[in-house]
This record gives sequence, C-alpha cells and structure tokens, in this order.
Amino acid sequence: MQHLIKDGQRVKNDPWLIYEAESTQGLPGNALMPLSIWSESGTELEQSSLPFGVVIRENEEIDTLLPYLNTIKVIAFEFAKFTDGRAFTQARQLRLQHGFKGEIRACGDFMPDQMFYMERCGFDAFAVRKESELETALRVRTSFTVRYQADTQISEPLYRHRHK
Repeated sequence: MQHLIKDGQRVKNDPWLIYEAESTQGLPGNALMPLSIWSESGTELEQSSLPFGVVIRENEEIDTLLPYLNTIKVIAFEFAKFTDGRAFTQARQLRLQHGFKGEIRACGDFMPDQMFYMERCGFDAFAVRKESELETALRVRTSFTVRYQADTQISEPLYRHRHK
C-alpha cells in the first residue's frame, strides 16, 4: 500500500492506481497507465470523459506525452533507484517549458530527504511505501526554509530579492 503526500499534506484515500494494462479496454478512471498505452492510444484517451494518468519509468522520455498534456491529470515518475535523477529534469521541463498544470508524482525508490529538491523541480505529490517514510518525509520537508536558486515555484534567485 502506498502512502501519499500531496502539496505537503497527507492524503488518506488516493484515488489513483497503477495499472499494467496492454490496452485501454476496461480501464477505470483514475488509472495510471504505462507510457506505451499513451503512445499508442493517446488520441482515444484524450476523448474519454474519464480522468487518466501515466507512469514514466526509467529510460522513458516524455516527448510522446506532449500533445496530450491538457488531458493527462497525473504524471507519475517511478524511480527504480534513488540515484537516478532524470525524472528531476523531466518534471522541471514539464512545468517550465511545457506548462503542465496537473499533478507530478514521485513513486518507487526515492528518499524522503529528496522531496524538498523534487518539489523545486515540479513534483507536488509523493507516494511513499511505508508509514514511517511518510512521517519522516513530512518532517524533513519542512526543515529547509531558504532557497538560493530559482526553481519551478520561485522565478528569481534569492540575491535578487535582497536588493529590492
């Protein structure tokens, strides 16, 4: 069972589930499906009245999703190992270059102390695997109070604010 933090708050009932489907037949709403489904059936999914999301795994690129960003509600990046930082870059690109307004979720093998930096890159939801990770993540997340560089939430670096 996953434990979800969204916008800094614990979410008790996460409606989104990851499905390992090979087609769009019979998919319920709030399904997080593999990128391959969006690559093959994006136009069909775009016309559906059900909310859908996508799971991006390591070595997968976001380019095939770009035409459908207005339709996708959640993009979940599944971390196979916490040392893989490609999703940080992809989340930042989704927010800043492509204007994605939906949820960007981290799931899989990431560490709670990475959340502060993930938020700066555009993540706003975190699916942790253990209750203890959830408590740690909520505590660690608030321990950082100053951001020196610009990010997806603050457009100017700190030094520019000091001289105003």
